[in-house]
This record gives sequence, C-alpha cells and structure tokens, in this order.
Amino acid sequence: IIGTELTKHPDLIRRLLRSNAIARKVVSKQVIQAWGTGVNYRAQSASGLDVTDDLKSELKRLKVESAIKTGRSLGRAFGGSLLLMSVDDGLDPAEPLDLNRVRRLLYLRPIDRHDIGHIDYDTSGGIRDGSPLVYTVQIAGLSSIKIHHSRVIRFEGLDVDRVTRQRLSGWSDSVLQPCYDAIKDIDSARQSLSAQMQSATQTVYSVKGLHEQILSGNREFIQDWVASVELMRSNLRAVVLDSDGESIDFESRPLGDSVKVFESLQHTVSAACDMPITELFGSSPSGLSTDDLSGSRRYYDKIEAEEQRGQQGDALDRCLEVIVSQSQVPEVYRASVSYMWPSLYSPTSAEQAQINKTRADTLAVLVNLGVLSAIDARGVVSDIAGIE
Repeated sequence: IIGTELTKHPDLIRRLLRSNAIARKVVSKQVIQAWGTGVNYRAQSASGLDVTDDLKSELKRLKVESAIKTGRSLGRAFGGSLLLMSVDDGLDPAEPLDLNRVRRLLYLRPIDRHDIGHIDYDTSGGIRDGSPLVYTVQIAGLSSIKIHHSRVIRFEGLDVDRVTRQRLSGWSDSVLQPCYDAIKDIDSARQSLSAQMQSATQTVYSVKGLHEQILSGNREFIQDWVASVELMRSNLRAVVLDSDGESIDFESRPLGDSVKVFESLQHTVSAACDMPITELFGSSPSGLSTDDLSGSRRYYDKIEAEEQRGQQGDALDRCLEVIVSQSQVPEVYRASVSYMWPSLYSPTSAEQAQINKTRADTLAVLVNLGVLSAIDARGVVSDIAGIE
C-alpha cells in the first residue's frame, strides 16, 4: 500500500490544520490569496440607478466572502463541503429553490462533508442522473434536516476516479492526501536538525590525571569539578581553572550536510504540495539566483483557474444570483451585477517600464496611421506616465 488514506481520517486532518503550518498553508493559502486584491463590483438597478453600494451592504451582511473562503477551505481539507443557503421562500428546504419566490437570503453556513449523514441521488434518468439530489445534514447537537441540492453550494477537493469516489461516499480527496507523507518527512527532518543544533557545540574538559582519578574510585571529584566549572560559567560568565594541566575547549559539529538534506526535502514538499517554495516556506530557493518568480507566476495562474474562475467564482455567481432575487431588498432586487477579479500579479519596476514603452510605441503607430489624434494620444500617455 502506497501512502496513508488521510482523507478517511478527519480527526487527523483537524489536528494537522491546528498544529502543522505547512498543512494549513496547503489548504487555505490559495483560497485566501484569490481575494487578495479584492473584487470590483458594479450593480445597476432595473431603472438604471447605480446600486453598487447597496449590493456591497448585502455582501457584508451575509459575510459572503468569508463564507465562501471557509466553505472552499473545508472542501479542500476534507475532500468536500457544502455552503448552506438559508432562503426564505415559503418552501420546505427539501424542495427545489424557486428564485421567483425568494423573499430574503437569511444567512450562509459552511459545513464539511462529515456533517452530511446521507445523500439521496437523482435516479430520474435525466441529465442529473446519478448526481446528489437531497442532502441530509446532521450537525452534532442539532436535529437532522433534508436540504435540496439547489439550496447549497458544493465544494470539492482533489478530483478522483469513479471507484475512489464511491469508496469516499461520493466525495473527493483531501488536497493533503498526496503530500501528507512528504510533510511528515520534513517534520521529522526538522526535529532531527533541531536536535543536532542543540548538541552542535560540545564542551571538552581536559583534566590532569583524569584516568588515575577514575581508577582510584574518586569519580565524585571529577563530577564536582565539572559542576563547579559550569557554576562559574553560569554565575560569573567566566571559567576558573587550575593552571596546572586543566583546560576547557568547545568543539563545533558541522551541520552543512544536514542543512542540504533539509533544503532538498523543501523542494520535495513543494513539488508534492504544488506550491512554490517562496509561498510555502516564506523564503527563496537556496542556492539559486532567482526568487522563484516563475513558480509564483504559475501559482497565481493556478489560483485564477481553480479559484477565481473555478469553484470560488462559481460560488460567488450563485450567491449573487440569489441576492438579486430578494424581493424584500428592493435596492438590489433584479439588479444587473458584474464583477472583476484584479490581477494577483504586480509587475516589477522594470516590467512596468517595458509595458509602458510598449503602450507608447503602439500609440505612436496609431497616431501615424491617423487612427488616433495627437490630443487623444497625449491623454493616454499622461495616464500611463502618471502625469496630471
């Protein structure tokens, strides 16, 4: 058997999230960074008024951002989660959500897959055949409740094959599953390196006639002598020795090879977790002339694909769809909403200068072709250069 079936041990996952910094970063960092530059919203009412501020008020009331981040993190950690939408529409939660009857979205509640006691699947033979239809939610200390799939937002972990999904009760793998062994290895290496550092400097005492003292049974003298030297070092920050044949030296233990092994394990963990070293350990790769910039760029592309245009973006779309269906919130009722995720990547000064030069060259070509007037081009150049 290769590896550990981590996904089937939720208590172990919970302990990792509480006590292991690497595991916590693997689960939550890309989820949180997806919102790092914020989201730019625009909302227009049916009558054409700007109701962006009203929309933001609703997002704040419902704590949409926090709920989505928590739900997505739980999904990544445990291989699946739900974001429950408590909707006042006059229908039983086990019935499909009717957006035309929504009076108010009351709150959002994220739960992990282990709070779901049972799933009823669609057997209609239609396009949703085999997909979850109704979830039975059983939270400890509360009564169970059946909730229709249209009233929840589902988050997944790592995708798995059909057989594995069946073994996981219809869910996916924890994102910690493929990197758990690598995390254990580097934790063991860290503990070993820490122990080596504690004993890296060894005190060496030279005592005249030490061998004879031991053979004559005068071992207590040696112990008392060492204790007296250590006491002097502690209290007086000095060493007092008999000038006749006594000395004290300090021998250092080389740690270079151990450090190289640890750094090698960092690369192994980084590859297993699919995160650059700079993001996972907060430092640049050792021995390289780069700060892992290419790795960070690829990581930002991954966040954009998996989070902003992936599961978190889909969840935000669904929340906004329900929010603008609230008949008891006339300010945003049936409003037209759009939003944009600003780029996560901030170019360096040299890169920004090259971008500005390319823009300026393009403007010059457009002016020469007569497509753009010199006055219009001047305004654009002023914006690029930051000139009033």
